[in-house]
Amino acid sequence: MLNPYSAEHCTVNSVSITEVCGEWHVLVQEDGKESARTFVTEQYALNYAEGQRLRLHLNKVMRI
Repeated sequence: MLNPYSAEHCTVNSVSITEVCGEWHVLVQEDGKESARTFVTEQYALNYAEGQRLRLHLNKVMRI
């Protein structure tokens, strides 16, 4: 039986950004798959996140 709540069946796309211990992380969720990129500066992370937001046709980047 398939679990409708498992991540592999999730189709919600999102882009989020967070800062941890001086590093900036951008998390991209696309078609049930998640990827993460780490950046030294906030501006590089914001630029990458904005590009992913545009590519996925999303309204906003979430800060977490």
